[in-house]
Amino acid sequence: MYAGVPRRPRGTEAVRAAIEAGVEVRTAHSLPVRMLIVDDHFALVGLVPSGTTGALLVRSAVLITALTQYYDQLWAAATPVALPGSVRSRPSSNQLAPTEREVLSLLVHGLKDEAIARHLGLSVRTVRRHISTVMEFVDAPTRFAAGAAAQRLGLLG
Repeated sequence: MYAGVPRRPRGTEAVRAAIEAGVEVRTAHSLPVRMLIVDDHFALVGLVPSGTTGALLVRSAVLITALTQYYDQLWAAATPVALPGSVRSRPSSNQLAPTEREVLSLLVHGLKDEAIARHLGLSVRTVRRHISTVMEFVDAPTRFAAGAAAQRLGLLG
C-alpha cells in the first residue's frame, strides 16, 4: 500500500508492472505507521511514522493479530490504483500455483483453515491468503462457491 500516488516515472512503472502481474495496489492519503507483518510469527513496527529511526520487533500472537486487523482496516479504506493503460491480467486455469491447488483441493474436501495450515505446514494467515487468491481466481463469493467453480473449471484433478 502506498501513501499518496507515485510521482516518479520509475515508481509509476513499478506500480504498472505490479498491476499487470495481478497484484492489487492501493493508495492512502497517509500511512500512520510503517509495519511489516510476517505470517503469524513476527512483525516489525516503525518507532516513528517515517520508520527511519528504528523498529519494534513484535512476537506476541495477540499483538500480531491486532496489527493484522489494523492493516486490514487501512487496506479496506484505501483506494485501488488504476493507472491509464494498465490492464490487470487474469491467469488462465492452469496458472494456479501448486500450493494454491493444494489449498483448493483441501478446501473442497471440507477442511478448515487451521487443518489446511497444519497439513501443509503453513501459517493460518498464509492459508487464508491462498484461499482468498483461489476465490478471486474462480470469481467465487464463498468457499462453497469456490469449490463448485473449481469443479466446473476442471481445476480439481
